[in-house]
Amino acid sequence: MYRVFDPFSRKPYTIDEWIKNCGNRRVGECLVCGEEVSLKADRSELRTTHFAHAAGSACPTIRDNHKPFQHLQSSEIDLENATKIKQYVVDQAFQIYEKCKLFAEDLNLREFREMISCADEFGVWKYKGLTTVYIPYILLTCREMFLKKDGGKNRTADFFFAFDPNLSSVDELWIFPEKKKQRIWKIYPGNGEFVEYPVTASFEPIPNWFEYTLTFVKEKLG
Repeated sequence: MYRVFDPFSRKPYTIDEWIKNCGNRRVGECLVCGEEVSLKADRSELRTTHFAHAAGSACPTIRDNHKPFQHLQSSEIDLENATKIKQYVVDQAFQIYEKCKLFAEDLNLREFREMISCADEFGVWKYKGLTTVYIPYILLTCREMFLKKDGGKNRTADFFFAFDPNLSSVDELWIFPEKKKQRIWKIYPGNGEFVEYPVTASFEPIPNWFEYTLTFVKEKLG
């Protein structure tokens, strides 16, 4: 892991930023699971400096912890809502595909169909309280892995998607929105790197190049 949260400054830092700003402190917080992570190999000439979780951590950024479909369950079902959700997916299938493709570069139609099939197998449409906002994000977590070889030139590595690792079931996202992170993480198991995306109703997520300007506007007007 090469980016962590500093509990003192309340800021996220890269390795280089941490070494520059955090003095001799060696413990930060994982931006995904919130657990403590420790600075490692900063004095080694053979290994790259990084942050590591404690032994036994369940964080999904750790390659061996990837448990696909772990949270694809719900505490209750709602057949009436399922009818509405399925009709929405039918009516908005292309828009849902396009939104998923913004997160999963070079998403192909075969992968998308497999995501739909997986969601259907788990009975996702029947989850009580499910709203249309979460559909693209749940679909992304329905695939075990997006392989580099299955994508085009823009897909440079294998990756998968994960929700808040502290969920026991996916419906906690909308039952306890104030307690559960309204985020999805795109994790690259090859090196433990990740990208964080907010769960939003928009079909067009804010592009990365606008994030700095958005932060500026929030600070000016907030």
